[in-house]
Amino acid sequence: MPSPENRVCLIVRSLGPVAANVLGGDGDLRAIAVFDRSFYAVGADGGAVCFLRGTMEEGPLHALCDGWPTGMGEAVAVGDVLARRPGAFLGRKMFLDVSRARRWTPPPPPLAVPEAALRGLRFMERAVRRHAPGGALLRRWLFPDERGDAGDAPGDILFAETTAGLDAFRQWFGSRDEPSRREAFRRLIGLGPGLTPSGDDIVAGLVFALRGCGEEADAFAADLSARAAGTNALSRAHMAAAAEGLAAAPFHEALSRALSGEDADEQVRRIGGIGHSSGWDCLLGIMQVLMLVFPGGIR
Repeated sequence: MPSPENRVCLIVRSLGPVAANVLGGDGDLRAIAVFDRSFYAVGADGGAVCFLRGTMEEGPLHALCDGWPTGMGEAVAVGDVLARRPGAFLGRKMFLDVSRARRWTPPPPPLAVPEAALRGLRFMERAVRRHAPGGALLRRWLFPDERGDAGDAPGDILFAETTAGLDAFRQWFGSRDEPSRREAFRRLIGLGPGLTPSGDDIVAGLVFALRGCGEEADAFAADLSARAAGTNALSRAHMAAAAEGLAAAPFHEALSRALSGEDADEQVRRIGGIGHSSGWDCLLGIMQVLMLVFPGGIR
């Protein structure tokens, strides 16, 4: 399919399941956030798609594209409408060819054997120690002896609220009581700055790992859907995908390797490249669940 003249032509080569549903639906797309390496658009039903440079990771909301320009801001702006055409979307300065896209679907997680999962969790801890930066919430939470007395006040408040939210989650995990679950959501949802706040990424990791470990998570996911109004639409979309057991490819790979007792060092390294801190924050939620389902693996 040829590209109309004077437009940037992006060829979508891979679609996650959420992105495929949005692009396969009805109506046009509208750009709602634009960055150098990505831009987000929503469909007529409010579903979100994250268009990314083709070298980025696959994921449920992701549409990986070839032909990425040097400056995406020159090709699309917030508010631009991408009109639906057969096998394509047409904007003021952009042509999106979706006719050749394949669908990415993550494999199901393996059935965990506790002894193997404990070994995998120890491997994951070592990988975090090797790759996570010193200021990451995950590192501060997992290795408290490294924290010392230093730290900026905003970071300390974020860490304190994160710790309180995880305390409430652990209480819920042991009792499955509604007040503890809602306290965890109250503390975590919307916590922190950014397109996807740290607290939201942690919650996404929690519910993703509950699903992946075969824990009963329907009540948690349903309440999450009701409580997620406290954050922005894009973050809600990522949490909704996680509640269905869907996340970016390195999270699926890392969880599967951990449950199988294998080293996930390379997957943890890749997780660190997701967003500014989103990868590490989501992994924090995943590791919290693994430590509860398989106690004794690490501290």
